[in-house]
Amino acid sequence: MKKYAFSIILALILISFVVIGSLLYSPNIRHNLYRVLAEVPKIAYMLAMRKDVVNRNFSGMNVWLNRQLDFSANMFSGQDVFLPGLMDNANYAIEQATFPSEYLALLPFINRLAGNYPKLFMAHLWRARTLLTKEPTAAIKAVERAVALIPGDERPYRLAINAALRLNDASLARQYCARYKIAQAGNVHPYSYNPFFYGAHLRGLLLEIVDKDGVSYFSKNEGLKFEDKVRFNFPFATPVDVKEMRLFVSTATGVSIRIDGVEIAHAGIIQSITLDNLYIIPLNGYVIDDRRIIVTGNNGSGLSIIDKNDVFGMADAIAVRLSVRREPLVLPEVCD
Repeated sequence: MKKYAFSIILALILISFVVIGSLLYSPNIRHNLYRVLAEVPKIAYMLAMRKDVVNRNFSGMNVWLNRQLDFSANMFSGQDVFLPGLMDNANYAIEQATFPSEYLALLPFINRLAGNYPKLFMAHLWRARTLLTKEPTAAIKAVERAVALIPGDERPYRLAINAALRLNDASLARQYCARYKIAQAGNVHPYSYNPFFYGAHLRGLLLEIVDKDGVSYFSKNEGLKFEDKVRFNFPFATPVDVKEMRLFVSTATGVSIRIDGVEIAHAGIIQSITLDNLYIIPLNGYVIDDRRIIVTGNNGSGLSIIDKNDVFGMADAIAVRLSVRREPLVLPEVCD
């Protein structure tokens, strides 16, 4: 019996040494274990809250979200490792709300979240949405906190215009319409992945050229403007025999893009290509009037530019003329 117990103790000691040694000498194992442990509270609270979500019991959701917030705040101070899980569960619950009473049932949690994490864009956005019908003046203050953090997102402006009209302040609504049209400084950056255009900053352009052999070449331009017929240049290190182009644009939802022309330069000679010689196909989004393509996703937009009359050739630089604008959030009588 003693020999059996000794064998078990020895085995446990050996296993402990293996685990500790792996954690000390393998950063990947440490990182993966750290991430697993960070996800456990999120899963536990989501399962606990699921019944209330299914039954649309928003008061119950508020209780569970506050408990998860307490756990996160008590474990660490500041923006901690448990915050992404808390935000996932908050989004899971809050996105179910439709009516003002449902939003208001979640207000105690949302107020605490905004107070604990004042640099959290979504907390201020949720607070503005929750206060919209009951306290539109307070909703506008929450909007300003959100806009100060991420000016390029359209959602705060939508809420601000709604709140201003509830206050019968058409002038203030028009001010937010004007600010929205030119806002380009940043957008939401998801924590779980890096977007194609880092930070979705609403200024990036990337032109991909595919040659006759199917090899891709890339050129960037970070001067996107919300204006008509702006010429954007894309130089290449070596001449390329162009077969096809793909233009990727760092835009948010509600932005429309129109290609007005393409120029191919080689050895100092510039060739203008009319739209009649091109197929322009959106990789996402939809075509609206006047050849405009409206963006429906937050991760940028793409256009495929196909040569239909064999007019492409060698190029060491390409220019694309674009008309880009943010489409109105409301009807013309509000924002002219």
